[in-house]
Amino acid sequence: GKAAGGGKREGEGGEGAVNSKHGTCKTYDEAVNAALQDAMAKRTELIKQGILKPSERRQAHMKSDVAGVCFFGGSWCARFPSKRFKRTLCTSFKPKDLSPEEIAKARELAEAKRRQWEEEEGYTVKTTKARALQELRRLDTRGEPGLSWQTPMQRLLVRVSVQTRIIVTSLKPKSSSEEDIKNLIPRGIRYREMLKTVCKEHPEASSKEIIAE
Repeated sequence: GKAAGGGKREGEGGEGAVNSKHGTCKTYDEAVNAALQDAMAKRTELIKQGILKPSERRQAHMKSDVAGVCFFGGSWCARFPSKRFKRTLCTSFKPKDLSPEEIAKARELAEAKRRQWEEEEGYTVKTTKARALQELRRLDTRGEPGLSWQTPMQRLLVRVSVQTRIIVTSLKPKSSSEEDIKNLIPRGIRYREMLKTVCKEHPEASSKEIIAE
């Protein structure tokens, strides 16, 4: 098929071998994908060396929330690590011009292609889980020694160190509401101080006995 404003070749359907410094690639898009990886790695290295400055934040119409879709070299690229083909599928969609409207149209085509690949290989479950993880509650514990928030588990770790002993336990919110999550901070502080006191008063007690207190 053709992309918005021009032709395209899909990573799984391109014909003919292409010679590159990476060797002989099976398709044109494999060669493009290999060159893209080299260019991104080189750019990252130049930024680390201070030779190249990081680019400014891209405008909203040049960003995609879909994994594997990015705007590069004037086109939207869709990439997918295929287990069926045992390689990364890659295709691009070039907008007719660089107006926000045309860029958005090409982006939608690239996003649709990525989702098509995901559905064909049963990848949608993993994508859904990843999106669900992004929606989990966050809790800022900076400035509170011994407290750390575990987003995937939705729990607050409380770590106490007294002399040579280290005790780690966790607290869970009463519910997933934002208010109950925030209330974990004062709860964690009180629990942390209680653990310190018990450790000092009962140095012979086991960790389980101290936590049970």
